[in-house]
Amino acid sequence: MKKILLSLLFLAFITTMRGQSYITVSTPFGKSVEGIILAEFSPAVITQLNAETIVGYPRAVFLENASNTYNCHSYAWNMTEGGPVCWIDCGPFVGDNSNISKYWTNDLYLQAYSTPAHPYKIFYPNSDHSAVSSLVSGMYESKWGPYPLMRHEPDYGPYPQMWVRNYYVKAYPASIYGNQDLSIGDTRTYTATCHNYGDAGWTFRWWIDLEEEKGRYTQNVSGLSNTITFHTVGAFQVYFDSYYNGQMMRQGWIEVLVWP
Repeated sequence: MKKILLSLLFLAFITTMRGQSYITVSTPFGKSVEGIILAEFSPAVITQLNAETIVGYPRAVFLENASNTYNCHSYAWNMTEGGPVCWIDCGPFVGDNSNISKYWTNDLYLQAYSTPAHPYKIFYPNSDHSAVSSLVSGMYESKWGPYPLMRHEPDYGPYPQMWVRNYYVKAYPASIYGNQDLSIGDTRTYTATCHNYGDAGWTFRWWIDLEEEKGRYTQNVSGLSNTITFHTVGAFQVYFDSYYNGQMMRQGWIEVLVWP
């Protein structure tokens, strides 16, 4: 049954290439991703594809009808974030991820190099497939090509090598909290919020703007907090940078006014 379903997936994919038009969707940080607008299947074809999938994969849970209008990548990266219904390919050629990889290249999503308990997005690099975590513990949800939207075990479905997976999490902007109106000699602790997901790939840096401000303050940094003593009057811009595997991802800052 799996071989039959894979053959049908391939035939359905070829069918989607006819009579198509294009649409541009955006990543969270505004990069352009090419999507395809396709006509829907007839009700008879939808019923047939639903039935084949339900019978062929009894351990998976049927969620929504088969559809020719969107696929796994669009569902996982675009539609679940409020984007339009469309089909999104990985790239223009087989094995080329240049289109879909825009979502995790200097954008909102970061690859987690250890397996997170609840990955936000999942990409199967050897399977041309994407999924999202389900609210049902240990399960994923994904659109199987033109076949239905299914809830399934991580390595259960009609794709090859589903045991090879990349996990992605959201990197939220950093925010800094603390007193902004002080007097000379005051010592205050400033705290940053940054989702690190328990992943050792995260590192942080605290710094204060302008080279000439060195010597006008002392700071004691400890991870997400920084205890600063201000020795002179002035406007100090206190920055917090977060890095993931050496790449700066987010920055937050706060202005502190020090009075006589």
